[in-house]
Amino acid sequence: MLGILIFFGIWQLARSIGLLAVLPGPIEVIEGAPAMMSQANYLLSWSNSAKRVFLGFAIAVVLAIAIGVPIGMSRKLKEFSFPVLEIIRPIPPLAWLPISILFWPSSELTMVFLTFLGAFFPILINILAGIDSIDIRYIQAALSLGAGKNTLFWKILVPGALPSLFTGLTIAIAITWEVVIAAEMASGDNGLGYMTWQSY
Repeated sequence: MLGILIFFGIWQLARSIGLLAVLPGPIEVIEGAPAMMSQANYLLSWSNSAKRVFLGFAIAVVLAIAIGVPIGMSRKLKEFSFPVLEIIRPIPPLAWLPISILFWPSSELTMVFLTFLGAFFPILINILAGIDSIDIRYIQAALSLGAGKNTLFWKILVPGALPSLFTGLTIAIAITWEVVIAAEMASGDNGLGYMTWQSY
């Protein structure tokens, strides 16, 4: 809490001494908030952006788990597929925008796709890291006691990978909001990013 107060204090001080001539200070933002929130498209913009975020995020979660778990459980599959994923992963989601505009028939699908890309790799990488972090002795002990694949998956791999998975989900949901705002600025006609760009 103290860190947040210090941040807003420095922001207001910088505004007061003229370092931020264009950016309004926290007090001006608070004073202008009611007028902004009273705009007819304000809540609609939040709704449209949230739909894109959660749709892209949900698709990313499903695919990342469906792809990440088999890769994490199979060394051969990981050796075959992980280098390809590592080539694609460093590409920023917004760098896919020109191809996405050509590939998808509507701007809505383009924005959802970019949001999906922003969430997919953080979740996937954290799933793989979670599986890799499981102590091999637990797996060996379970196998020596006669555990089958289902038991090994639900009793060892899932509990061991969950903390890392939730870390990936936390990172991914933050990235999806950043990506959707930028995507709406570039190719949208509604949403928070579009509203921000129009206001600018």
